[in-house]
Amino acid sequence: MRKAILLWTTVLFATSLAYAVPNLTVLWQKEYMDPYQLHQTACAGLHAFDVDKDGDMEVVLPFRKDADRIVCIKGSDGSVEWVFPPMTQDAMTTGDPMGAPSIGDMDGDGMYEILFTGRTSTLYCLDAATGAKKWTYECGGKDEAVCLYDINEDGKKEAVFQAGSSITVVDYTGKLMWAYQMTTGASTAPNAFDLDRDGQVEIVCGDGAGTLYCMSSTGVEKWRFTTGDKFHHHQPVIADFNNDGEYEIVVHSNDRYLYMVSFFGTEIWRYPVDQYYWAALEDAGQHEGGVSAADLDGDGKIEILTSSIIGSIYCINPDGTRKWFYKTPNEVWSGILVCDFTGDGKLDVIVEGEENETHEVYPVGLVGILSASGVLQYAYPQGLTASTPSAADLNKDGKVDLVAQAWSAPVMALTANGAYNAKLMPWPYKYKTASNNAVYPIAETLVLMFVPAALWLGVRVRRRR
Repeated sequence: MRKAILLWTTVLFATSLAYAVPNLTVLWQKEYMDPYQLHQTACAGLHAFDVDKDGDMEVVLPFRKDADRIVCIKGSDGSVEWVFPPMTQDAMTTGDPMGAPSIGDMDGDGMYEILFTGRTSTLYCLDAATGAKKWTYECGGKDEAVCLYDINEDGKKEAVFQAGSSITVVDYTGKLMWAYQMTTGASTAPNAFDLDRDGQVEIVCGDGAGTLYCMSSTGVEKWRFTTGDKFHHHQPVIADFNNDGEYEIVVHSNDRYLYMVSFFGTEIWRYPVDQYYWAALEDAGQHEGGVSAADLDGDGKIEILTSSIIGSIYCINPDGTRKWFYKTPNEVWSGILVCDFTGDGKLDVIVEGEENETHEVYPVGLVGILSASGVLQYAYPQGLTASTPSAADLNKDGKVDLVAQAWSAPVMALTANGAYNAKLMPWPYKYKTASNNAVYPIAETLVLMFVPAALWLGVRVRRRR
């Protein structure tokens, strides 16, 4: 640990000299080995959210490997509020809780629940304020996030998730509503919305063979769209990207293309990601972590942000042309966060890269803050970055803070001391739900900011280990 901190300190100095960009300020950093013996965080998008409605931000962290616990910490200083299962009990035996925990009021009682699955089995529902178990649903496991959404408009939220190789829906009590068997098992977090604007909710989810499924709210397949390879740990993004009054869906397949699909399942366009590197690099165009979308420049058009494992960041126009490109010196396995982090009233793009031992400036990884036009503004060396961060005013000082976690290093809160604007943050702005629902509604075409997928979205992000 001391060696890692010394290395980060050295890299901080080198960053300023080599890249001439300011470093971020560390608010706090915490390890959870003593007394909790929690040593490796899971690869899930983070949620900074007031889970107990006491006016203070919390952060929900999944821990994996031998730990296999969910931990709720205070956003202000990183201290622990609760642990599930409690430290007096054995860790979960249902596998790593890899997907980002979903937070929402399922039963309409005004309080939040937290839902997640084990990697090998079981859906868990916890009381978000205390971490106490409310119920479990026994099923196959998976490592994507749960989506909470009222799919049948009964005033209660249902949990839409992967259970083994099926898309599964249970109600707020944990009772099965329906399950649909996929060909190879889901490989994205599900998303739910009224895609065709007929008054009925649809569910979209991608499988491990590269097929995007659209299901009715009762579990009937409506259409399939097939790509050339599997989807890998992100979430379909829903928005009216081309301003035609209809919804489109964007997904990134490991056939190296970013796709836009109509609400009835036909291809609108595809963009070749990393095409220049295809012949030379096996991982070129491969994606893990999550596609994001936002009107970055305020021109009324929604741009799409995606990444590739080799460290490429793309901003794509709604017509499928490239707006800008940024290359990090590190592999990217996490989602892209969008918010006004610098406090200038403009959206920023936050990316994370993993370690690159051969790089003279970022050998331990990178948290980079890009402008809306793709220019690096701030940077911080972050060891073995594993998941999408979250932004909020963590300590109620009126400044924007970023909470990030690394593979086997401290969880930390960082800031650029920018003024906090709730409407330009992932939370608590109403369309950035911690329930892992990623939709840009047509009726609200103002300045909505949108960050799905791994990000908190809950797709898990992981390094191949």
